[in-house]
Amino acid sequence: MITSMNPEYLILLMQGYTVAQIAALGVAATITEVPQFIPNGDYLRFFPTYGYAITFYQSTVAGVIRIWVEGNTEGGE
Repeated sequence: MITSMNPEYLILLMQGYTVAQIAALGVAATITEVPQFIPNGDYLRFFPTYGYAITFYQSTVAGVIRIWVEGNTEGGE
């Protein structure tokens, strides 16, 4: 599962809205992606915007999980 900052929330902050005003609009600060199952020995690549957390659970036999993390260098975010 990947958790990211909500771009809509960040845009409202930059437009001068307060946290209370944004909450009143019903805009969440974060987005949690739908969990995905990664089969043993498989590789998946994710491209989260403003991602800041990865949550993982072991559901079968013991193994190794490798996570590669890169910073976004495309813009000012």
